[in-house]
Amino acid sequence: VLPLLLSLRQQRLGKVSTASMRLAYFAALGIGFMLVEIPLLQRFGLYMGHPTWSLSIVLGSLLLGAGCGGFATGRVTDERVSRVLHIVIAAILAVLLLLHLSLPALLQETLRWSFLARAVLTAMVLVPVGVALGTALPLGVRLLHGSHPQLVPWAWGVNGVTSVLASVLAIVIGMTGGFALALLVGVGCYLLAGLLARRLA
Repeated sequence: VLPLLLSLRQQRLGKVSTASMRLAYFAALGIGFMLVEIPLLQRFGLYMGHPTWSLSIVLGSLLLGAGCGGFATGRVTDERVSRVLHIVIAAILAVLLLLHLSLPALLQETLRWSFLARAVLTAMVLVPVGVALGTALPLGVRLLHGSHPQLVPWAWGVNGVTSVLASVLAIVIGMTGGFALALLVGVGCYLLAGLLARRLA
């Protein structure tokens, strides 16, 4: 944080404020992703019944989906990036809210399935979630690169730092208020990212 603040202080106050708002988008994504990932790890860890397998399947599915989502953004033309990003954020919010409402019943109904069937179901649920989550960051970077390319390295740094810190935050929220609350806070972070996205262009 200190090098970032020292760098921004060299600019005019208006630019500092604008740059901070742009970088806040990437902070919201970093926090939001972990506040979604950690509750899903906890929920599916209980569902799969084995911590090693659940960690591998849940993380593998989310990261595979996120990679596919990021790859797919390469097909978006520069003129459509801003429009697509807002659609993506809306889709993320819808997917996460649907997951929050329907996941407990789905896991309860399929709890007696075989381990392989539960593993396949976990991947089928989480890969699309990962695809949605994986599109917001590269689209945001493309918008930022078009308007303020000097901030792109800072965007990656802010996103990485907040992701690490949010992994601890997710555990704290989960232990005090429940992992369902942590997931809802993650949804709130993506909502905030949607509000901040218009400042990237």
